Amino acid sequence: MATDAINKTYDIKTETLQHTIEAAVNAQFFKDIYDKKLQEITKDIKMPGFRPGKVPKGLLNQRYGASLLREVTGEVVQQSMDQILEKENLKMATQPKLDIKTAAVGSDLEYKAEFESFPTIEPIDFKKIKLKKAVVDLSEKELEALAKEAIKNAPSWQESKKPAKDSNKVTIDYSGAIDGELFDGGSAKGASVVLGAGKFLAALEEGIVDMKVGEKKDISVTFPQDYHAAHLAGKEAVFTVTLHKVENPVYAKLDTEWFKKQGSAATTKKDYLVEYKVAQQPMADQMASRVTKKRLEDALTDYVKCPVPETLVQSELGAQAKDQKPSASATKKAQARVKYLLIIQQLAETFNTQVTNADIEKFIDTIVPPGIDKKMFMSWYMQDKNQLEKIKMAVLENKVLDHVQELCQVTEDKMSLESVKTAINKES
Repeated sequence: MATDAINKTYDIKTETLQHTIEAAVNAQFFKDIYDKKLQEITKDIKMPGFRPGKVPKGLLNQRYGASLLREVTGEVVQQSMDQILEKENLKMATQPKLDIKTAAVGSDLEYKAEFESFPTIEPIDFKKIKLKKAVVDLSEKELEALAKEAIKNAPSWQESKKPAKDSNKVTIDYSGAIDGELFDGGSAKGASVVLGAGKFLAALEEGIVDMKVGEKKDISVTFPQDYHAAHLAGKEAVFTVTLHKVENPVYAKLDTEWFKKQGSAATTKKDYLVEYKVAQQPMADQMASRVTKKRLEDALTDYVKCPVPETLVQSELGAQAKDQKPSASATKKAQARVKYLLIIQQLAETFNTQVTNADIEKFIDTIVPPGIDKKMFMSWYMQDKNQLEKIKMAVLENKVLDHVQELCQVTEDKMSLESVKTAINKES
Protein backbone atom coordinates (compact mmCIF):
# COMPACT_ATOMS: atom_id res chain seq x y z
CA MET A 1 0.00 0.00 0.00
CA ALA A 2 1.35 3.43 -0.93
CA THR A 3 0.33 7.11 -0.95
CA ASP A 4 1.20 10.27 -2.89
CA ALA A 5 -0.15 13.77 -3.57
CA ILE A 6 -3.07 12.45 -5.60
CA ASN A 7 -3.70 9.01 -4.20
CA LYS A 8 -4.75 8.57 -0.59
CA THR A 9 -3.91 4.88 -0.87
CA TYR A 10 -3.21 2.40 -3.62
CA ASP A 11 -2.33 -1.26 -3.85
CA ILE A 12 -0.94 -3.07 -6.89
CA LYS A 13 -0.90 -6.80 -7.55
CA THR A 14 1.27 -8.20 -10.32
CA GLU A 15 1.42 -11.55 -12.10
CA THR A 16 4.01 -11.44 -14.89
CA LEU A 17 2.65 -8.61 -17.09
CA GLN A 18 -0.88 -8.62 -15.63
CA HIS A 19 -1.52 -5.88 -13.07
CA THR A 20 -4.42 -4.91 -10.84
CA ILE A 21 -4.49 -1.50 -9.15
CA GLU A 22 -6.94 -0.63 -6.40
CA ALA A 23 -6.72 3.03 -5.46
CA ALA A 24 -8.47 5.72 -3.45
CA VAL A 25 -7.94 9.29 -4.68
CA ASN A 26 -7.90 12.05 -2.05
CA ALA A 27 -11.36 13.57 -1.70
CA GLN A 28 -9.93 17.10 -1.66
CA PHE A 29 -7.96 16.54 -4.88
CA PHE A 30 -11.10 15.23 -6.59
CA LYS A 31 -13.16 18.19 -5.29
CA ASP A 32 -10.55 20.73 -6.42
CA ILE A 33 -10.63 19.39 -10.00
CA TYR A 34 -14.43 19.29 -9.99
CA ASP A 35 -14.73 22.87 -8.67
CA LYS A 36 -12.22 24.11 -11.23
CA LYS A 37 -14.19 22.52 -14.08
CA LEU A 38 -17.43 23.89 -12.69
CA GLN A 39 -15.93 27.38 -12.52
CA GLU A 40 -14.78 27.11 -16.14
CA ILE A 41 -18.24 26.25 -17.47
CA THR A 42 -19.87 28.94 -15.28
CA LYS A 43 -18.31 31.63 -17.50
CA ASP A 44 -20.02 30.32 -20.63
CA ILE A 45 -23.41 29.17 -19.30
CA LYS A 46 -26.40 31.41 -20.00
CA MET A 47 -29.62 30.92 -18.03
CA PRO A 48 -32.74 33.13 -18.00
CA GLY A 49 -32.73 35.56 -15.07
CA PHE A 50 -28.98 35.42 -14.46
CA ARG A 51 -26.07 37.41 -15.82
CA PRO A 52 -23.23 35.45 -17.51
CA GLY A 53 -20.98 33.96 -14.83
CA LYS A 54 -23.53 34.55 -12.06
CA VAL A 55 -25.55 31.33 -12.29
CA PRO A 56 -25.67 29.72 -8.80
CA LYS A 57 -23.55 26.60 -8.41
CA GLY A 58 -26.54 24.71 -7.09
CA LEU A 59 -28.41 25.19 -10.37
CA LEU A 60 -25.32 24.28 -12.39
CA ASN A 61 -24.84 21.11 -10.37
CA GLN A 62 -28.48 20.22 -10.83
CA ARG A 63 -28.33 20.59 -14.61
CA TYR A 64 -24.74 19.62 -15.48
CA GLY A 65 -23.49 17.75 -12.41
CA ALA A 66 -23.89 14.19 -13.75
CA SER A 67 -22.01 14.78 -17.02
CA LEU A 68 -19.37 16.90 -15.27
CA LEU A 69 -18.85 14.18 -12.66
CA ARG A 70 -18.21 11.60 -15.41
CA GLU A 71 -15.73 13.92 -17.14
CA VAL A 72 -13.85 14.72 -13.93
CA THR A 73 -13.83 11.07 -12.84
CA GLY A 74 -12.15 10.05 -16.10
CA GLU A 75 -9.58 12.83 -15.85
CA VAL A 76 -8.76 12.14 -12.20
CA VAL A 77 -8.44 8.38 -12.73
CA GLN A 78 -6.02 9.09 -15.60
CA GLN A 79 -3.89 11.39 -13.42
CA SER A 80 -3.99 8.88 -10.57
CA MET A 81 -2.87 6.02 -12.80
CA ASP A 82 -0.16 8.11 -14.47
CA GLN A 83 1.35 8.84 -11.07
CA ILE A 84 1.15 5.20 -9.96
CA LEU A 85 2.65 3.92 -13.22
CA GLU A 86 5.53 6.38 -12.95
CA LYS A 87 6.27 5.30 -9.37
CA GLU A 88 6.05 1.61 -10.26
CA ASN A 89 8.07 2.08 -13.48
CA LEU A 90 5.35 0.52 -15.65
CA LYS A 91 4.16 1.26 -19.19
CA MET A 92 0.67 0.13 -20.14
CA ALA A 93 0.48 -2.09 -23.20
CA THR A 94 -3.32 -2.16 -23.24
CA GLN A 95 -6.22 0.05 -22.26
CA PRO A 96 -7.16 -0.62 -18.62
CA LYS A 97 -10.38 -2.34 -17.62
CA LEU A 98 -11.86 0.11 -15.11
CA ASP A 99 -14.31 -0.46 -12.29
CA ILE A 100 -15.30 2.79 -10.53
CA LYS A 101 -16.30 1.88 -6.97
CA THR A 102 -17.27 5.34 -5.68
CA ALA A 103 -17.27 8.75 -7.37
CA ALA A 104 -18.87 11.65 -5.52
CA VAL A 105 -17.74 15.18 -4.70
CA GLY A 106 -16.65 15.28 -1.06
CA SER A 107 -15.65 11.60 -0.94
CA ASP A 108 -12.56 9.65 -1.93
CA LEU A 109 -12.71 8.40 -5.52
CA GLU A 110 -12.21 4.63 -5.40
CA TYR A 111 -11.51 2.52 -8.46
CA LYS A 112 -9.99 -0.73 -9.67
CA ALA A 113 -7.95 -1.00 -12.89
CA GLU A 114 -6.73 -4.14 -14.64
CA PHE A 115 -4.19 -3.95 -17.49
CA GLU A 116 -1.11 -5.46 -19.10
CA SER A 117 2.25 -3.73 -19.19
CA PHE A 118 5.11 -3.83 -21.65
CA PRO A 119 7.94 -6.17 -20.64
CA THR A 120 11.39 -4.99 -19.62
CA ILE A 121 13.84 -5.71 -22.43
CA GLU A 122 17.40 -6.00 -21.19
CA PRO A 123 20.24 -4.43 -23.24
CA ILE A 124 21.39 -6.62 -26.14
CA ASP A 125 25.03 -7.62 -26.57
CA PHE A 126 25.05 -7.51 -30.36
CA LYS A 127 28.51 -9.07 -30.56
CA LYS A 128 26.91 -12.33 -29.44
CA ILE A 129 24.48 -12.34 -32.36
CA LYS A 130 25.80 -14.14 -35.43
CA LEU A 131 24.08 -13.24 -38.69
CA LYS A 132 24.42 -14.90 -42.07
CA LYS A 133 23.76 -12.21 -44.66
CA ALA A 134 22.15 -13.68 -47.77
CA VAL A 135 23.92 -12.66 -50.98
CA VAL A 136 22.83 -13.52 -54.53
CA ASP A 137 25.08 -12.81 -57.50
CA LEU A 138 23.00 -13.84 -60.50
CA SER A 139 24.86 -16.35 -62.65
CA GLU A 140 24.65 -16.57 -66.44
CA LYS A 141 22.56 -19.73 -66.06
CA GLU A 142 20.10 -18.01 -63.70
CA LEU A 143 19.86 -14.97 -65.97
CA GLU A 144 19.12 -17.18 -68.98
CA ALA A 145 16.36 -18.93 -66.99
CA LEU A 146 14.87 -15.55 -66.03
CA ALA A 147 15.01 -14.35 -69.64
CA LYS A 148 13.28 -17.52 -70.85
CA GLU A 149 10.62 -17.08 -68.16
CA ALA A 150 10.04 -13.53 -69.44
CA ILE A 151 9.64 -14.94 -72.96
CA LYS A 152 7.18 -17.54 -71.69
CA ASN A 153 5.10 -14.81 -70.05
CA ALA A 154 4.93 -12.72 -73.23
CA PRO A 155 3.93 -15.03 -76.11
CA SER A 156 2.47 -13.99 -79.42
CA TRP A 157 -0.70 -15.80 -80.50
CA GLN A 158 -1.57 -17.83 -83.58
CA GLU A 159 -5.15 -18.77 -84.41
CA SER A 160 -5.99 -22.48 -84.30
CA LYS A 161 -8.92 -24.52 -85.62
CA LYS A 162 -8.41 -27.30 -83.07
CA PRO A 163 -10.47 -27.74 -79.86
CA ALA A 164 -9.44 -25.57 -76.93
CA LYS A 165 -6.85 -26.90 -74.48
CA ASP A 166 -4.82 -25.66 -71.52
CA SER A 167 -2.48 -22.74 -72.37
CA ASN A 168 -4.68 -21.70 -75.32
CA LYS A 169 -6.10 -18.20 -75.41
CA VAL A 170 -9.82 -18.31 -76.12
CA THR A 171 -12.30 -15.59 -77.05
CA ILE A 172 -15.78 -16.23 -75.68
CA ASP A 173 -19.20 -14.81 -74.90
CA TYR A 174 -20.58 -15.92 -71.55
CA SER A 175 -23.54 -15.29 -69.27
CA GLY A 176 -23.91 -16.63 -65.74
CA ALA A 177 -27.19 -17.40 -64.02
CA ILE A 178 -28.21 -18.52 -60.52
CA ASP A 179 -31.56 -20.30 -60.30
CA GLY A 180 -32.20 -19.21 -63.88
CA GLU A 181 -31.63 -15.50 -63.14
CA LEU A 182 -28.67 -13.60 -64.63
CA PHE A 183 -26.51 -11.91 -61.98
CA ASP A 184 -24.53 -8.65 -62.12
CA GLY A 185 -20.96 -9.01 -63.37
CA GLY A 186 -21.60 -12.51 -64.69
CA SER A 187 -21.84 -11.74 -68.42
CA ALA A 188 -19.47 -10.51 -71.13
CA LYS A 189 -19.00 -10.59 -74.90
CA GLY A 190 -15.67 -11.05 -76.68
CA ALA A 191 -13.82 -11.85 -73.45
CA SER A 192 -10.30 -13.27 -73.82
CA VAL A 193 -8.78 -15.66 -71.29
CA VAL A 194 -5.77 -17.98 -71.21
CA LEU A 195 -6.95 -21.40 -70.05
CA GLY A 196 -5.09 -22.59 -66.98
CA ALA A 197 -4.01 -19.09 -65.96
CA GLY A 198 -6.61 -18.96 -63.19
CA LYS A 199 -8.37 -15.78 -64.29
CA PHE A 200 -11.75 -17.56 -64.26
CA LEU A 201 -13.10 -20.15 -61.83
CA ALA A 202 -11.26 -23.45 -62.34
CA ALA A 203 -14.50 -25.31 -63.12
CA LEU A 204 -15.37 -22.77 -65.82
CA GLU A 205 -11.95 -22.99 -67.48
CA GLU A 206 -12.05 -26.79 -67.31
CA GLY A 207 -15.48 -26.75 -68.95
CA ILE A 208 -14.14 -24.73 -71.90
CA VAL A 209 -11.35 -27.27 -72.56
CA ASP A 210 -12.20 -29.44 -75.62
CA MET A 211 -14.84 -26.98 -76.89
CA LYS A 212 -14.71 -26.23 -80.63
CA VAL A 213 -15.00 -22.85 -82.34
CA GLY A 214 -18.69 -21.98 -82.76
CA GLU A 215 -19.78 -24.39 -80.01
CA LYS A 216 -22.20 -23.28 -77.28
CA LYS A 217 -22.18 -25.01 -73.90
CA ASP A 218 -23.67 -24.75 -70.39
CA ILE A 219 -21.05 -25.14 -67.65
CA SER A 220 -22.02 -25.65 -64.00
CA VAL A 221 -19.80 -24.10 -61.30
CA THR A 222 -19.88 -23.51 -57.55
CA PHE A 223 -18.41 -20.28 -56.23
CA PRO A 224 -15.92 -20.74 -53.35
CA GLN A 225 -17.17 -19.97 -49.83
CA ASP A 226 -14.52 -17.24 -49.54
CA TYR A 227 -15.28 -15.68 -52.94
CA HIS A 228 -14.56 -11.93 -52.99
CA ALA A 229 -18.14 -11.10 -54.05
CA ALA A 230 -20.05 -12.06 -50.90
CA HIS A 231 -23.43 -12.31 -52.68
CA LEU A 232 -22.03 -15.14 -54.86
CA ALA A 233 -19.99 -17.01 -52.23
CA GLY A 234 -20.91 -20.69 -52.01
CA LYS A 235 -23.64 -20.47 -54.66
CA GLU A 236 -24.12 -22.74 -57.66
CA ALA A 237 -24.32 -21.11 -61.08
CA VAL A 238 -24.60 -22.08 -64.74
CA PHE A 239 -22.54 -20.24 -67.35
CA THR A 240 -23.65 -20.36 -70.98
CA VAL A 241 -20.46 -20.09 -73.05
CA THR A 242 -20.02 -19.58 -76.80
CA LEU A 243 -16.49 -20.13 -78.14
CA HIS A 244 -15.44 -17.77 -80.97
CA LYS A 245 -11.68 -18.20 -81.28
CA VAL A 246 -8.83 -20.46 -80.14
CA GLU A 247 -5.20 -19.31 -80.27
CA ASN A 248 -1.96 -21.18 -79.60
CA PRO A 249 0.94 -19.48 -77.81
CA VAL A 250 4.02 -18.85 -79.93
CA TYR A 251 7.20 -18.28 -77.94
CA ALA A 252 10.12 -16.22 -79.16
CA LYS A 253 13.69 -17.47 -79.07
CA LEU A 254 16.44 -15.90 -77.01
CA ASP A 255 18.10 -14.40 -80.08
CA THR A 256 18.89 -11.04 -81.67
CA GLU A 257 15.26 -10.53 -82.67
CA TRP A 258 14.21 -10.82 -79.02
CA PHE A 259 17.13 -8.63 -77.91
CA LYS A 260 15.99 -5.93 -80.32
CA LYS A 261 12.40 -6.10 -79.03
CA GLN A 262 13.76 -5.47 -75.54
CA GLY A 263 15.63 -2.38 -76.74
CA SER A 264 19.04 -4.04 -76.63
CA ALA A 265 21.76 -3.71 -79.26
CA ALA A 266 23.43 -6.95 -78.09
CA THR A 267 24.44 -9.35 -80.85
CA THR A 268 25.19 -12.37 -78.66
CA LYS A 269 23.34 -14.08 -75.83
CA LYS A 270 26.32 -13.50 -73.53
CA ASP A 271 26.29 -9.74 -74.16
CA TYR A 272 22.52 -9.57 -73.71
CA LEU A 273 22.68 -11.39 -70.37
CA VAL A 274 25.31 -8.92 -69.15
CA GLU A 275 22.82 -6.11 -69.87
CA TYR A 276 19.94 -8.13 -68.46
CA LYS A 277 21.77 -8.58 -65.17
CA VAL A 278 21.72 -4.82 -64.59
CA ALA A 279 17.92 -4.93 -64.67
CA GLN A 280 17.48 -8.16 -62.70
CA GLN A 281 20.14 -7.95 -59.98
CA PRO A 282 18.17 -5.38 -57.88
CA MET A 283 15.28 -7.87 -57.71
CA ALA A 284 17.65 -10.59 -56.50
CA ASP A 285 19.21 -8.20 -53.96
CA GLN A 286 15.78 -7.32 -52.62
CA MET A 287 14.88 -10.99 -52.19
CA ALA A 288 18.20 -11.71 -50.46
CA SER A 289 17.62 -8.74 -48.16
CA ARG A 290 14.24 -10.19 -47.20
CA VAL A 291 15.89 -13.48 -46.22
CA THR A 292 18.52 -11.64 -44.16
CA LYS A 293 15.84 -9.57 -42.47
CA LYS A 294 13.94 -12.71 -41.43
CA ARG A 295 17.14 -14.28 -40.10
CA LEU A 296 17.84 -11.18 -38.04
CA GLU A 297 14.26 -11.14 -36.76
CA ASP A 298 14.65 -14.76 -35.61
CA ALA A 299 18.05 -14.04 -34.04
CA LEU A 300 16.72 -11.09 -32.03
CA THR A 301 13.62 -12.92 -30.80
CA ASP A 302 15.73 -15.94 -29.80
CA TYR A 303 18.24 -13.75 -27.94
CA VAL A 304 15.75 -11.66 -25.97
CA LYS A 305 14.06 -13.53 -23.14
CA CYS A 306 10.89 -11.82 -21.96
CA PRO A 307 7.13 -12.43 -21.71
CA VAL A 308 4.77 -10.65 -24.09
CA PRO A 309 1.34 -9.08 -23.44
CA GLU A 310 -1.37 -11.63 -24.18
CA THR A 311 -3.72 -8.94 -25.50
CA LEU A 312 -1.19 -7.98 -28.18
CA VAL A 313 -0.73 -11.65 -29.09
CA GLN A 314 -4.48 -12.03 -29.59
CA SER A 315 -4.50 -8.89 -31.72
CA GLU A 316 -1.68 -10.31 -33.85
CA LEU A 317 -3.60 -13.55 -34.29
CA GLY A 318 -6.50 -11.52 -35.63
CA ALA A 319 -10.21 -11.84 -35.08
CA GLN A 320 -11.06 -15.45 -34.31
CA ALA A 321 -14.52 -17.01 -34.29
CA LYS A 322 -15.69 -17.68 -30.74
CA ASP A 323 -15.83 -21.41 -31.35
CA GLN A 324 -12.39 -21.55 -32.93
CA LYS A 325 -9.10 -21.81 -31.10
CA PRO A 326 -5.86 -20.79 -32.83
CA SER A 327 -3.35 -23.58 -33.32
CA ALA A 328 -0.30 -23.85 -31.08
CA SER A 329 1.99 -23.02 -34.02
CA ALA A 330 -0.06 -19.92 -34.92
CA THR A 331 0.05 -18.74 -31.29
CA LYS A 332 3.81 -19.32 -31.09
CA LYS A 333 4.32 -17.38 -34.32
CA ALA A 334 2.17 -14.49 -33.02
CA GLN A 335 4.09 -14.40 -29.72
CA ALA A 336 7.39 -14.23 -31.60
CA ARG A 337 6.09 -11.46 -33.87
CA VAL A 338 4.86 -9.37 -30.92
CA LYS A 339 8.18 -9.81 -29.13
CA TYR A 340 10.05 -8.78 -32.29
CA LEU A 341 7.99 -5.60 -32.72
CA LEU A 342 8.58 -4.68 -29.07
CA ILE A 343 12.32 -5.20 -29.59
CA ILE A 344 12.25 -2.94 -32.67
CA GLN A 345 10.46 -0.20 -30.71
CA GLN A 346 12.95 -0.51 -27.85
CA LEU A 347 15.94 -0.38 -30.21
CA ALA A 348 14.46 2.60 -32.07
CA GLU A 349 14.44 4.48 -28.75
CA THR A 350 17.94 3.27 -27.89
CA PHE A 351 19.35 4.29 -31.28
CA ASN A 352 17.18 7.43 -31.41
CA THR A 353 16.04 6.31 -34.86
CA GLN A 354 14.01 8.95 -36.70
CA VAL A 355 11.81 8.55 -39.78
CA THR A 356 11.75 11.58 -42.08
CA ASN A 357 9.40 12.45 -44.94
CA ALA A 358 12.33 11.85 -47.29
CA ASP A 359 12.66 8.30 -45.88
CA ILE A 360 8.95 7.69 -46.43
CA GLU A 361 8.99 9.04 -49.99
CA LYS A 362 12.04 6.94 -50.84
CA PHE A 363 10.32 3.80 -49.53
CA ILE A 364 7.05 4.50 -51.37
CA ASP A 365 9.04 5.10 -54.55
CA THR A 366 10.24 1.47 -54.39
CA ILE A 367 6.70 0.03 -54.31
CA VAL A 368 5.07 2.03 -57.11
CA PRO A 369 3.47 -0.52 -59.50
CA PRO A 370 4.58 -0.38 -63.15
CA GLY A 371 2.53 2.03 -65.24
CA ILE A 372 1.26 4.01 -62.22
CA ASP A 373 2.04 7.72 -61.94
CA LYS A 374 4.54 8.13 -59.07
CA LYS A 375 3.22 11.49 -57.88
CA MET A 376 -0.37 10.24 -57.79
CA PHE A 377 0.67 7.05 -55.97
CA MET A 378 2.75 9.05 -53.47
CA SER A 379 -0.13 11.46 -52.84
CA TRP A 380 -2.54 8.59 -52.19
CA TYR A 381 -0.25 7.05 -49.57
CA MET A 382 0.48 10.39 -47.91
CA GLN A 383 -3.25 11.12 -47.49
CA ASP A 384 -4.16 7.70 -46.05
CA LYS A 385 -3.26 7.81 -42.34
CA ASN A 386 -3.48 4.04 -41.83
CA GLN A 387 -1.27 3.27 -44.82
CA LEU A 388 1.14 6.02 -43.82
CA GLU A 389 1.52 4.54 -40.32
CA LYS A 390 2.30 1.14 -41.83
CA ILE A 391 4.90 2.73 -44.09
CA LYS A 392 6.47 4.58 -41.15
CA MET A 393 6.72 1.34 -39.17
CA ALA A 394 8.29 -0.48 -42.13
CA VAL A 395 10.84 2.31 -42.62
CA LEU A 396 11.60 2.43 -38.89
CA GLU A 397 12.10 -1.34 -38.84
CA ASN A 398 14.46 -1.23 -41.83
CA LYS A 399 16.55 1.59 -40.34
CA VAL A 400 16.82 -0.19 -36.99
CA LEU A 401 17.82 -3.47 -38.67
CA ASP A 402 20.44 -1.70 -40.79
CA HIS A 403 21.94 -0.32 -37.58
CA VAL A 404 21.80 -3.72 -35.87
CA GLN A 405 23.61 -5.38 -38.79
CA GLU A 406 26.51 -2.98 -38.27
CA LEU A 407 26.83 -4.19 -34.66
CA CYS A 408 26.40 -7.97 -35.15
CA GLN A 409 28.88 -10.61 -36.25
CA VAL A 410 28.01 -10.76 -39.95
CA THR A 411 29.23 -13.31 -42.49
CA GLU A 412 28.15 -13.57 -46.12
CA ASP A 413 26.04 -16.51 -47.19
CA LYS A 414 26.23 -16.85 -50.97
CA MET A 415 22.95 -18.32 -52.19
CA SER A 416 21.39 -19.25 -55.50
CA LEU A 417 18.27 -17.43 -56.61
CA GLU A 418 16.28 -20.66 -56.26
CA SER A 419 17.41 -21.21 -52.66
CA VAL A 420 16.43 -17.63 -51.78
CA LYS A 421 12.99 -18.17 -53.32
CA THR A 422 12.63 -21.39 -51.32
CA ALA A 423 13.53 -19.57 -48.09
CA ILE A 424 10.96 -16.86 -48.80
CA ASN A 425 8.24 -19.41 -49.60
CA LYS A 426 9.03 -21.25 -46.38
CA GLU A 427 8.71 -17.98 -44.47
CA SER A 428 5.29 -17.36 -46.01
